[in-house]
Amino acid sequence: MARDLLRSNGYQVIRSAGSRSPVDLIAWREHDYPIFLQIKRTRIQLTHAGKVAQTYRDDLDAFRKIICPHKASRHLWIWEDRHGWRFFHVLQGGICEVSDVV
Repeated sequence: MARDLLRSNGYQVIRSAGSRSPVDLIAWREHDYPIFLQIKRTRIQLTHAGKVAQTYRDDLDAFRKIICPHKASRHLWIWEDRHGWRFFHVLQGGICEVSDVV
């Protein structure tokens, strides 16, 4: 679903071959910087960014260690069953929820 959402918004998308990689997708479009994405799915609603950061702490730590090109961004996308997508920028010191990233 994430790949299709990105493609429908004009992005080229590469999917990581291994599901154990900290990076699930890499997306870019002309004149934009690349986005490195980690995709999660949950059946529970995570009420705030702090709960998301706590729930996925180890995954986010591994994700932050990935060396990205200059000005590339790291995103965490979470599909919450019955609620839909939530989007987060992954920063060195935490995460920040954003309303839309495409």
